Amino acid sequence: MSVDPERLRNELARIRQLIAEDPRVLAKFDTDGNGIIDGEEWAEVRRVVIQRIEREDQEAEMARMFADEEDTSEARPEPVAERDFSGLELAFDPRQEREVASIADDLFRRDLSREYADGAQTNGTSMADHQELILEQVGGLKQLFGNMFKRQYRVLDAHKRELGRISQRQNEMLQNMMDYSIFTDPDLSFVVEDDLCDERREFVRTTGMTENSMQIKNPRGRYIGYTEWKLSFLRRKYEVRMGSETTSYYVRRRLLKPWTYDVLDAFDEPIGTMERGWAGLGFLAGANLFHIDIEVDVSNDLMWGFLATALLADLDSESHSRRSGLDFLNS
Repeated sequence: MSVDPERLRNELARIRQLIAEDPRVLAKFDTDGNGIIDGEEWAEVRRVVIQRIEREDQEAEMARMFADEEDTSEARPEPVAERDFSGLELAFDPRQEREVASIADDLFRRDLSREYADGAQTNGTSMADHQELILEQVGGLKQLFGNMFKRQYRVLDAHKRELGRISQRQNEMLQNMMDYSIFTDPDLSFVVEDDLCDERREFVRTTGMTENSMQIKNPRGRYIGYTEWKLSFLRRKYEVRMGSETTSYYVRRRLLKPWTYDVLDAFDEPIGTMERGWAGLGFLAGANLFHIDIEVDVSNDLMWGFLATALLADLDSESHSRRSGLDFLNS
């Protein structure tokens, strides 16, 4: 997809300005420490900006599609009996104004400034001590074959340091071939290796006619919580429920940004974001990256719940997933 050359020039000019004004920004982009932004370093910045502009263009096209569909539906005769569907997640205003911020400013605010914040967390005794995590799917070409191969992920921090791994135990395709039940599917389990504390946990995915959840086991094999897809279509929504928390938290996909999810507290107030197919400085182009960014202090158990939610949402977004038929916007 081609990008608007004028938009690209403006964004890159703004980044040059930030580099010239703030030595911290220069230090971040200057990966070899020679005091200048050379060809390879600038190419990395340009790649991230282009990828984010392409994502915005795709979302804008989706917004126009929804608006056109609503214009067509308005011309149809109204049904004799009307029902109130206001409580469903399908309710939305496709004409709502989209806020378009500068990608350069957003790149600095979200991807760079946190590293220089007072008390920024860089270590911790567990990967759940980090409130910013990147779930990176590995396996190269195996990713193109869906459930034919066991999925594998790396869990990284904001500095690209590997904190652990998530590995699928069973072969999902073989499971499905041997499954003769109509109402339930075989459970799919994942081993979570936390290198910081040298412990293993387990995520267990359960699907059926009315269930799609990921349960979380602690290192002693006890269930400590779960995340579950609530009935929704366009605005996919997950409930995160941990035994140590008194209330549920929610992860809800933005209507016109199907790769971005808002993390909400019990009062529907945003406390962070998740983004599938995220593009960040220093991360490989083309890799399937799921970015988790929580902006308030939360418990370790809750961070395990959010990590399990990211894994479940990534599985649900695969075109041939067990729940793809319930989602009109699957990629």
